[in-house]
Amino acid sequence: MKRLFVSMLLVHALLIPTPVPALTWLGGKAKITSCAQMPRDEAKPAPYHRANKLKGQAPMPTGSGAVNMAQPAPTSIAPPAMEAEASSDSKSDRSRASEPKQGKSEDKLDRHQAGKKVSKEVARASSLYLSNDDSMSLASAQRLIYAINNFLPVYRNEIRPHEFLNYFHFKTQPVLAGETFSVNFQTAPREKGQTLALAVQGRKLTREDRQQAVITLVVDKSGSMSSQGKMEYLKMGLETMKGQLKDGDVVNVVEFDHEICNAIEGFIVGRDGWKGYDQTVAELAPRGSTDLHGGLVEGYKLAERFYQPGKLNRVILITDAIANTGTLSPELMASIGKYYDTQKIALSGIGVGLDFNDELLDTLTDQGKGAYLFLGIKEAIPRVFGSEFVSLLETVARNVHFQASFPKDLHLEIFYGEEVSTQKEKVQPIHYFANTSQLFLLDLAGKVVASNPQFSLKIEFESPRSGEKKVETLTRNLAMIQENGQDNVAKARLIMTFADLLEKTALSGNRPYGGWTPRRHGGVQNAPEGKKLCEAALATMKTQSTQFSDTETQYIMGMAGKYCSRF
Repeated sequence: MKRLFVSMLLVHALLIPTPVPALTWLGGKAKITSCAQMPRDEAKPAPYHRANKLKGQAPMPTGSGAVNMAQPAPTSIAPPAMEAEASSDSKSDRSRASEPKQGKSEDKLDRHQAGKKVSKEVARASSLYLSNDDSMSLASAQRLIYAINNFLPVYRNEIRPHEFLNYFHFKTQPVLAGETFSVNFQTAPREKGQTLALAVQGRKLTREDRQQAVITLVVDKSGSMSSQGKMEYLKMGLETMKGQLKDGDVVNVVEFDHEICNAIEGFIVGRDGWKGYDQTVAELAPRGSTDLHGGLVEGYKLAERFYQPGKLNRVILITDAIANTGTLSPELMASIGKYYDTQKIALSGIGVGLDFNDELLDTLTDQGKGAYLFLGIKEAIPRVFGSEFVSLLETVARNVHFQASFPKDLHLEIFYGEEVSTQKEKVQPIHYFANTSQLFLLDLAGKVVASNPQFSLKIEFESPRSGEKKVETLTRNLAMIQENGQDNVAKARLIMTFADLLEKTALSGNRPYGGWTPRRHGGVQNAPEGKKLCEAALATMKTQSTQFSDTETQYIMGMAGKYCSRF
C-alpha cells in the first residue's frame, strides 16, 4: 500500500505544471525569482463550483492543530441538555459535511454537536482515548466569533464545538522542568454523577527557545485574493513575520495562481539581506485562477529539497482555498500533507479573508496534522504572524495520544470533544503545539463508591527533536482534585451551552462562496424556534455565570446576546 500511495503521489506530481521560468537574481546566496515577470495568461479564471470540489471525494479521517487567540468570554454548574445521540468511536465524515443526514450513525460522533452521547462500548469502559483535534485548531471558533460580532449568518457545518475549548483560556498547572505536559484535574457534581475537566498545558517556548526552522510559504495570489482585503492582509502578515524569524532560519516562498513560481529558494536569515524578500512581497498581486494542488505539491518539493533534520520543517499554506484549476480532489490534496507528515514536514494553514473554503482547509490541515487559523481581519495579523508565531511553527510533541482513566463505578455518558474510543488506533494521533492548551470535558454517570478514588491522564507521544517515544502519566486522587476548585468545569459548561445553541439554530449546510450574505432564510433558520432556544440558553448561561466569571465568560455572554438578537 505504501508503494502504491507513493506512486500515486508521483503520478500526480507529473501532472503539476513546471514552475514558469522568470527573471532571476541572487540575493546573498539565496535564489530570488521575480514572479511578476512571468508571462500573463489573460484568459478569465474558471468559475468555482462546489460540485467540482466534491466530485469523486471519498470519506477520510480527521484530526488537526491551537494557540489561544481569544478575545474575552460565561460558565456553568448545570450542564446543558444534550438530547441527540451519535455513537462512539470515530470522527464524522468531513468530506460529506454538506450532504443531508441519513440518520444517526452507530459508529461516528457528530463533530458539529456540542455534546455527544457515546456508544455502549465506550460507556462501559473506565479507560478511554480522547481527542480534541490538534491544539492549534482554532479557525472555527475565530470565524464564528467574527460572524456573530458582525451580525453575519452562521452555518452549522462551520461549528466545531471542541475548537471553542481550544480557543478560550482555562486554568492550567505549570509544566515541570524536564516534562512536556501538565494537567489540571477538576470535577463538579452533576445530576447523574460527575463532570470531569482535564486542562492540558504544553511546554512553553519563546522565539529564542525554539529550534531554527525551514519555513516554506505557499502563497495564493490568484484573482479571488483581490477581494475583502485578502492580499493586503497576506502582505502585512509576511512583513510582520520577519520580526519572528531568527538567525539560521531558512525561508522558501512558492507563489501560485493558475501557474506556479518558486519566488524564494534557500533564503537564510542573518546571511541574506531582506531586499529580495521585501521585493517578493511587494510584487504580490492577484491574478488568474487557483491551482492550489499545484502550489501545495511544489511547496512540499521545495521543503523536501531544503529539509534539515536538526530544524523545524514546516509548510505554511496561506490561501482562501477556492481551488478552480488543476487537480480539484480534496482527498488527493490532503494525501500530500498526510504523506509528508510521515517525513517530518508538517503543514499549517491560514485561511485568508471572510470568504474562504473552510471545509477544504480543515481537511488539508487534518491530514497534515497541522494548525489551522483564520485571518479575516487586520487586527488578527499581529497574533497570527507576530508574538504567537512560534506556536504556529513548533510542536512540543508529535503523534500524541491521550488516555483518560477514572474509577470503575463511573462511566462516560457525554463527551464534548472530537473523538473518543476504547481503542487507541481508532483515535487519530495529534501534534501538540508550543504554548498551547486544551480542555477535555466529560460527563460521567454513576456514583463514586471508593473513599478517595484516582483519576489519571496518560499521554503517549514522540519527541519532535529526537523521535524518542515517551510516556507521561499524571494521576490525582479525588481529595487533591477537589482542592483545584470547579472554575474550569463551570466555564466549559457555559461555553458548551453557547455552542449547543449555535448548533441548534444555525443555518443548515455550508457558507456559500459568494460571501457572507445568506442566500435564503434571511440569515435565520427558524426565527420563532430560535427565539425560544435563545431564551432557554441565555437563562442557563446566566445561572452558570454565577458559578464562575472572568473577562472571557462575560465576553461570551455579550456575544450570545448579540447572536440572539437576530431571532
